[in-house]
Amino acid sequence: MGTPLNNLKDPDDTLLQFRCEFGPVQLMLFIWDIAETFCLMPFHFHWQIKQINTVDGMCLVDRNVPFGGRGSSKIRCSFNALVIWIAINIKGIELLFAYADDEFSFDLTGNVSYYAKYNKYLPEKQTKLLQLWDELGIPHKEKKQLSGMPLKIIGFDVDTNKLTYTMPEISKKELIVAIPHFTSLSGTKGGWFSLRDFQRPAGWLNWAFNVFPLLKTGLSSLYAKTTGKQKVNAKIWVNNTIRNDLNWMADHMEKSDGVHLLKNLDWDPVEADATIFCNTSLLGMGFWYPELLLGYHCPIDFEAPSDIIFFFKALCVCSAFHDVIGLGIETKTLVIYTDNTNTVDIFNSLRASEAYNPVLKSAIDVALKHGINFRVLHVPGSDNTITDALSHNNLDLARSLVPGIQLEPFQTP
Repeated sequence: MGTPLNNLKDPDDTLLQFRCEFGPVQLMLFIWDIAETFCLMPFHFHWQIKQINTVDGMCLVDRNVPFGGRGSSKIRCSFNALVIWIAINIKGIELLFAYADDEFSFDLTGNVSYYAKYNKYLPEKQTKLLQLWDELGIPHKEKKQLSGMPLKIIGFDVDTNKLTYTMPEISKKELIVAIPHFTSLSGTKGGWFSLRDFQRPAGWLNWAFNVFPLLKTGLSSLYAKTTGKQKVNAKIWVNNTIRNDLNWMADHMEKSDGVHLLKNLDWDPVEADATIFCNTSLLGMGFWYPELLLGYHCPIDFEAPSDIIFFFKALCVCSAFHDVIGLGIETKTLVIYTDNTNTVDIFNSLRASEAYNPVLKSAIDVALKHGINFRVLHVPGSDNTITDALSHNNLDLARSLVPGIQLEPFQTP
């Protein structure tokens, strides 16, 4: 099992919660960096014998963790996790996040203290952690202990005052060029690539998801192809589904400004611009807008097997995405309720099997094109009686449940 690499998703909730508690105060961002972290981690002496480097006829033992070794990240992260635990629980340094050999946090602007070793004032948290490192004998260099706003973290420009993560334009262009190159190259090679070749774009795209979180569904087909594979040089077929999904991501990235607004995550479902309830049966699909007294129904005009009802549940939610843009009202926040937990799961994880992924991508297309922030939430079936009537094409029952409701047919996207 691999070691999770850097991401910016973990601090999101903490930063938003801090903003809710303290309001629009000015913050400063800072980063700590351990010097030559891999060289600090010794291997067991039984393993050191396997790390003999011969230079000018002399055999030298490399006693520490090498950069790029399979176990290197686990050893480094285990050690750093202990240091972070001490910092938080013993030294009281709050809101501290660890990324590989770096730490990062934020605090109120002007909250500084003097650090004698550098002969300068630093953010108070930064000073406290450097003092802990000194106490533990962990080396560090002044030039790598950064503070300011915005500040570059794992390749993104982070601004905790504007609540933005920004991908530098040159990084975005490099990624956009690399994806079509991989997909076109796979075609010229007959579609065969090694597991390692698959892992490179997957890792690069996972990094980009810090700014483009809604594009995660584009990697589902690639993951499906590589799941369970262990041999890095084993050949894997690149099919058209993978090519289409990767190109789909590249197309959306090219249209985006490369800025992720954290404030888009901070809204209450009860205050959404539009709320839709969806339901599906083996007879049909239906959804309705409670505030508008407007309902839609669509029959399933063939005998649908009971084991694919999940597909129509997801398709009904996707249809609601497409319908909401034609309401004529500004819809920046959207809540859709469904009684199917599998549908809720795929729209929250943004990961689905090959049969369902086109449905998920179609909904994401609408959300990205029209700037809609959405949530798909679960509602018990007993609370969904009106849409239950619509999904069974029982329009008279729907009218009796909600007098004055307007009922319209809809077509699936």
